[in-house]
Amino acid sequence: MKKQYIFTEAYSYNYWVIQYIDGEYENGKIVSLYELDGYLSALESMGYERAYYEKEILARIKNLEEELRTVKERYQKEQGYFLNLSQKEAERYEEITNFDEDDC
Repeated sequence: MKKQYIFTEAYSYNYWVIQYIDGEYENGKIVSLYELDGYLSALESMGYERAYYEKEILARIKNLEEELRTVKERYQKEQGYFLNLSQKEAERYEEITNFDEDDC
């Protein structure tokens, strides 16, 4: 018997947790963000494993690929208009704008 669960956002700070046994719907429950960790731990202690809905992941990949394509097109289009700053001015710009390369 294969026990699995998925969870997804239902609405603000609440999650829809759906349980499946051998690929068939078993139960669904909405839990708050504050209850989520405990609820998932309880499911795992009952032998459930977290699963992912493949179509949802593929749709996310498609959306991210589209976003990447758009950003690349914008980069190509705006290439001639980049700021040409000295190292000192680049550091000042990054300080003023709170630029953090890791956030990009």
